[in-house]
Amino acid sequence: SLERKSSAQVGSGPRGVDYGKGFAWVTSDSRDTISQVPLSLQNIRVLPSGCRGPIGVSVGDPGIWIACNLSDEVALMRTADLRNPITVSVGSNPFAIASHGNRAWVTNLADGTVTPLTATGF
Repeated sequence: SLERKSSAQVGSGPRGVDYGKGFAWVTSDSRDTISQVPLSLQNIRVLPSGCRGPIGVSVGDPGIWIACNLSDEVALMRTADLRNPITVSVGSNPFAIASHGNRAWVTNLADGTVTPLTATGF
């Protein structure tokens, strides 16, 4: 069976969601932010995503991977400090992202491609 719990406000334009490191992570493309949502739905942190148009999100070992649709890049935010995400250019209009360990794969909507990424020294 499925059971619905209460909802929490995460800002306008929520797009992507993933769960890892004890939190749900929700992107908001209207404010270029990512929300860190605890299971209690209390004390939600809203953080800058480090890019424009964050859509997809995936939690991996080095951190939080964010597909940035308007800036044609992927941002990677360290879970240790949640500051100063690093970015890399990918294809046109990155959308969905999946990760495993220090690797991620992002789909690029406008050019019909997928781009593999590897985080090193992070």
